[in-house]
Amino acid sequence: HDPQALRALVASHVTPGRISAADLRAGEPLVSVGGTTIAAPPGGPLLVNGAPVIASEETEYGVVHIVGGLI
Repeated sequence: HDPQALRALVASHVTPGRISAADLRAGEPLVSVGGTTIAAPPGGPLLVNGAPVIASEETEYGVVHIVGGLI
């Protein structure tokens, strides 16, 4: 159990703001709260750093994108 490693892993998967699937499709790279660059190539299937986006859900606190792998 390594809480620091878990915190870093989660932080690399979270971005500030409300980013929709359409925003991701625009192809502009984002920077996670952990400093990781997150990019989705424009056109074709929606991929984030090579991992497929399986679903996107709007919530009260933001948008949750279900990704089929670690980014």
